[in-house]
Amino acid sequence: MAEEQTEPEPEKKSGGIMNLVIWLVVVVVAIGGGFATPMLVAKLNAPVEEVEEPEMPVPDLTEEVEYIEFDEVVAAFGGTRGGRFLKMNISLQVAKSQRMEIEAQVDARKAKIKDRIISHISEMTIEEFQGRFAQNALRRYLVRIFNETLFDDGLERIQDILFTDLTPS
Repeated sequence: MAEEQTEPEPEKKSGGIMNLVIWLVVVVVAIGGGFATPMLVAKLNAPVEEVEEPEMPVPDLTEEVEYIEFDEVVAAFGGTRGGRFLKMNISLQVAKSQRMEIEAQVDARKAKIKDRIISHISEMTIEEFQGRFAQNALRRYLVRIFNETLFDDGLERIQDILFTDLTPS
């Protein structure tokens, strides 16, 4: 009898082709991700469009003025163990034509303004507050706080601060 000789069949390399396809997909995704990442990061870091507040015109210095009452501020002087306080009521001097707009902005940012005033007074001692010079320095500081907090354009629309009550206790 004749023996059948069987030749060994070559192994199928379908697993090799599948590995090649997988690696090709991985490489394409990596390259695509490399190109897309800068565009994605740029969109994430893009500035948010802010609604611009309409600019107020520069007030005329000869224009009639009006006053905006600000809430009472009570703050403790720093460096005192006896709990010395300053009670303050103020009015803001503004141009008559801008009173309504400024009053709306003051109301919207009242908490921030009060915080800055209280923080400043808490760094002062009662001795530093004595006298007209110290009170005028506080007035100039308050004018600066209001103008910095309310307006970004650097114009001083709060012309002056008037103390209606200034009582250290």
